[in-house]
Amino acid sequence: MNGFPNGSAAAHPDDSTDFLAKNNLPIYSLTRLETSVSATPEARNAIHCLTEDFGPIMFYQPGGPEDGFPPICLELYGFIFTEKDILLGRVAHTPAYVDKREAERWKNSSLLIDVATGEPEGFSIAAGDGLHFVSKAQIMKLEFFP
Repeated sequence: MNGFPNGSAAAHPDDSTDFLAKNNLPIYSLTRLETSVSATPEARNAIHCLTEDFGPIMFYQPGGPEDGFPPICLELYGFIFTEKDILLGRVAHTPAYVDKREAERWKNSSLLIDVATGEPEGFSIAAGDGLHFVSKAQIMKLEFFP
């Protein structure tokens, strides 16, 4: 089962906008931030397993880098994109988005996706049996020299 609405078999979309267009889903002008998104080996393994089970997935990071909210993992085609969604970056061919209102807070940060023990909150897809995704933010400090 790949979870795609049209039964297509691509497991790793290189571009979520291409995926939306190919599957006749609404496309909005998605803005991209220059934010580093990475994942631990455990999270990369979970992402790989989930894309085999569900097809393309995505992360939505609620809140800013200091808020401590876990990322929400969703099937890519199940998310309704609007002009308020900003692409932070990709990890393991998986896009990570944030709300436009939080984008300014992410400009000088990096996002690390990891897994932890416990069930996911809300409607997020589990990272595996008894596991959920967590996010760790690192604020990049800008240094100015005279």
